[in-house]
Amino acid sequence: MLTVVLADSYDELVPELVTRLSAPRPFASVLDQIATPEWVITPSLGVRRWLTAQVSTSLGAQSGRTDGIVANWQQDFPSRLTQRVLDAHFVAMHGIETDPWALPGLQFVVYDWAVANPGARGLELLTDGAGTVVLARCRHMADLFDRYITWRPAMVLGWLQNKLSTESSDEELQAELFRAVHAKVGLPCPAERWDETWAALPSYLDILPASDRVSIFGLSSLPGGLRYVEALENLARHLDVTLYLVRPFTTNLKGLDYDRERFSTSALQLWGGSGIALAEMIDTLVDRGAVIHEASPKSREAGSTLLASLQKSLRADVLDPAATDTSVIVHEAHGQARQAEILRDAIRHELVETRSLDEGGLTETDILVVCPRAKEFEPLIRTAFGPTRRGATSGDQFELAYKVSDRSLSHDGLYLQGVNHLLELVRSRCTRSEVLSFLAEPTVQRARRISDDGAELFAEWTRAAGIRWGLDAPHREQFGLATLGDVNTWRAGLRRLAFGAFMENPRLRAANSILPVEVAPTHFDELVNLAATVHDLIDAVSATWTPRPLARWLEWYDQSTRTFLSPGNSDTREYERVLGAIKPLRDAAELTTSPMPFSDFVWLLDEAFSSIGSVSSVLTGGVTITSPDTLRGIGFKSVYILGFDDDAFTSADWENTDLRRVSRQPGDLSPADDARGRLREIILAAGERLTVLRSGRNVVNNEKVEPGVAFSEFLEAVQALGGTPLTVAHPRNSYSPSNFDAEADFTAPLRGAGILSGPWSYSALDHSLAATDPTQRVPRSSLINLSAVHAERPDSLSLYDLEQFLRNPPQVFARRTLGIVLPGSELDRHDDLDISTRGLLGSQITRILLEEERAADDRGGGADLLGGLAAMVASGEAPPAPILDTDHFTTLVTEMARLAREEVSRGRRRQIPLSLDIDGVTLTGDVDVIQQGEQLTVIEVVTSGMSLRHLVSAWLRVTALRAALGQAVSLYLVYRPTDPGFGPVLAKRFNVEASAADAREVLSELIGLYRANLEAPIPFAVGDSLSTYERGTISEDRWLFKEYKKKYEARYLGDPYWELALGHLSVDEVVDDDSPTGLRRAFQSMKRLFDAVIPLYDFVKQDSGNS
Repeated sequence: MLTVVLADSYDELVPELVTRLSAPRPFASVLDQIATPEWVITPSLGVRRWLTAQVSTSLGAQSGRTDGIVANWQQDFPSRLTQRVLDAHFVAMHGIETDPWALPGLQFVVYDWAVANPGARGLELLTDGAGTVVLARCRHMADLFDRYITWRPAMVLGWLQNKLSTESSDEELQAELFRAVHAKVGLPCPAERWDETWAALPSYLDILPASDRVSIFGLSSLPGGLRYVEALENLARHLDVTLYLVRPFTTNLKGLDYDRERFSTSALQLWGGSGIALAEMIDTLVDRGAVIHEASPKSREAGSTLLASLQKSLRADVLDPAATDTSVIVHEAHGQARQAEILRDAIRHELVETRSLDEGGLTETDILVVCPRAKEFEPLIRTAFGPTRRGATSGDQFELAYKVSDRSLSHDGLYLQGVNHLLELVRSRCTRSEVLSFLAEPTVQRARRISDDGAELFAEWTRAAGIRWGLDAPHREQFGLATLGDVNTWRAGLRRLAFGAFMENPRLRAANSILPVEVAPTHFDELVNLAATVHDLIDAVSATWTPRPLARWLEWYDQSTRTFLSPGNSDTREYERVLGAIKPLRDAAELTTSPMPFSDFVWLLDEAFSSIGSVSSVLTGGVTITSPDTLRGIGFKSVYILGFDDDAFTSADWENTDLRRVSRQPGDLSPADDARGRLREIILAAGERLTVLRSGRNVVNNEKVEPGVAFSEFLEAVQALGGTPLTVAHPRNSYSPSNFDAEADFTAPLRGAGILSGPWSYSALDHSLAATDPTQRVPRSSLINLSAVHAERPDSLSLYDLEQFLRNPPQVFARRTLGIVLPGSELDRHDDLDISTRGLLGSQITRILLEEERAADDRGGGADLLGGLAAMVASGEAPPAPILDTDHFTTLVTEMARLAREEVSRGRRRQIPLSLDIDGVTLTGDVDVIQQGEQLTVIEVVTSGMSLRHLVSAWLRVTALRAALGQAVSLYLVYRPTDPGFGPVLAKRFNVEASAADAREVLSELIGLYRANLEAPIPFAVGDSLSTYERGTISEDRWLFKEYKKKYEARYLGDPYWELALGHLSVDEVVDDDSPTGLRRAFQSMKRLFDAVIPLYDFVKQDSGNS
């Protein structure tokens, strides 16, 4: 018997299912009744879990209680219903377990045929532009064949008889390819054996989970359309089949032929496609004799909200006008991270809003957050929300209990995390940081017996050994850099460590071209472990360079995971799920013998791992955060859509290669309609409120972000009802002062609607950051009773303090005022191997050699510059020849040292301790000078290119000397000219032109800027383009040049301190600020201060060729 139970919601279907499952079963004995499971079909893991929880409160419960139980259920996904029968018939007929027509095996059959038949007709569908067979394309074609067999069996059978259903050249190519694959398989496809399979069903009833009944719950479409209806008909001849479906429409639209253009509402015109496909299947079931049963409706209040009207238009195609209210809210943010922060606060406000209500008030478990791009948002959500709350909330505690769960989020388990990390590492350059990061994985440390102390030693040793990237020379060769040899590789670093462990005198320089790194004898075991681990990694990586068949790749996977990963007791379930995900590949490996590149094997693993589902945290208390499919169709009081941007809820229509696009059949659901159908079901799932979060402004330049297609359609549908969503445009950052202003303009819509009575943010940390900006009024009536942070006025400063300020004012603000040293801002950035000695590397080499030259002068002897260069090559501080031009550096350093030595010889060396009072601030510093009578000279050797940034320290020293002592002061500069035509090295003397009083005035103004920066960060840094300082007035139009704004964005995005201190401002706001400490006036002030002492600015401009 075939029955269809229809209702308006899942909640109405559950009692009907419970009633059926409670009915007696037609078995002769109680033992048979207990032993035979209930066969239940559900569309997703999330619905399966929800349904189990709902049924367990009623099934077997005592009267008036919810202490029921669910046991002995066999739950399948919809496609598994037909596949069980097809598989049983295939095994009986052919005596083999693996059906080559089933995925994933079919993709390998296609792949093997393509590899074995170069030049065959249709091969262009499976190759790239170079003619190489691509496994992903073979998988795509196998997917198409599988869909055709299910959705277009008549077309496939026609192909086998050389008949086409259209005159399309695409169909002709695919048909020829299908026939070739069919011949290679040598067995009938499911479309050929369909009738025979179902005719023999009585012979296979014992392989079904239950022989009396099957319950199919909550499908939004039937996989296979008419073919699935046929399967249900055949199955219903032998057991009771009941479908529990949410009716797609509450109005009979069959009379309109389900023609969307004839629908009344724009909502149904836009999103009715998925409902039409299901309605057509219900009609077909009725036409074929299915019995329709209407579930008992649950009483519910007739809503008159904007959301209720929108839902009515989607269910009944009725236009019921409604005004703007609080049932539909849109929050606009600056980017994804800000969306997550706003989501957190919006949920808190909604919970507070309903806290005063009685038992019907909102709780965290009543809230669903749907995120179309859940994988991208997951880390942002966890960062914004923090750890989930354990236990009940109390008072004004605003931690949230929440669960992030999604079938595509497979990174919670440490074992799978280790597997993914291993696959990433073997394809990488194996930089020092990448390998050390891998060795920090818990599963790796367990397998390799690496202790915390051992990990610290590994970090110290590898840094000292100069390891940059590459395992060895052959590994480098894979990246096209064979000429570099193995310098700075892991193998080279291990040699240096081994020499250091075994040589009696590890301080010998460049012994046999290897500079040892000292290793204490007590750490010999750790060194052996590191060497063994690296050598195992070399073996694993080198094995990936040669293509091999799938079976051999699986052997590599097994060996590598055993070598590097060891699951802990808590990882057992994750480990078993990983093994289960790979099992289909092991089963299919016998179908293919063609070698494939490692990249294809990794792609297969990624596909397999993406199927690992983890919905164990769904509906376990707290806010549920998941993807659109996981809990599709399940209702919640409050529903949030996070990330309603760009391509959310949109999809391309039928692929060009999908022949189903040519002629639609009943039940067909295009990818575009399926995507819109997800949005339709989310809207219908919202009980009282629907809240949308999207990016309304660009996070960098504050420009308006145009809405995506689906969001535009959503607005169109709402506006067609006569209302608009309540829209809130949030400030850029969580620590923007307006977040703590109870009268902020951006919260006016919420206050006007009566759902917000105070400031927006609950964050004490963000409030403290906002309170440091004296240019903004931060209200003290905030929810957070926290006084503003005030910077202490320093009573003493060093010359170094002023130098750091000039180099990076926002960093000084963050460290001195906020007391924040950002993690990651001082990271080791030495993974890259320099292949050029220009720029920073050349400057470092020159500086090191100059230090050796000075040390030799102090000893009264000559420096061994060639020996110094050899030592730097051996230690990894400098690249090898021919990259390293030894003649260039020895000439350069010799000439710099000669010019500096000549100046030193004219007087005597002194170190002058300075301490002078400037406006109540004691300025201190030690300055090395050469004294010639009353003349004091500061010598500065600049090893880098000429820039104001490199002269700041010298400028401060000569200014302080002049201000403190009043004597004649000069700066003797040895530098490399920008134009090599002037020679490799030049020297120039600058006499301080300012008087002692003028110099004190310069320092006074500079200290004033320093103090101002402690109150509010100044967006200025010495070292910007000289043209930045070239402004006659601060109102010149050149300040608006986009080129400078782009340059500022690069700094703004690249420096974490600038992001922290100024991130709440847009680029326009920073660049166009003409306040006394704004960017425009800061540049003008600094140019004036530089020129007031010595004309360094004009000199640098002339040397660098700026006009």
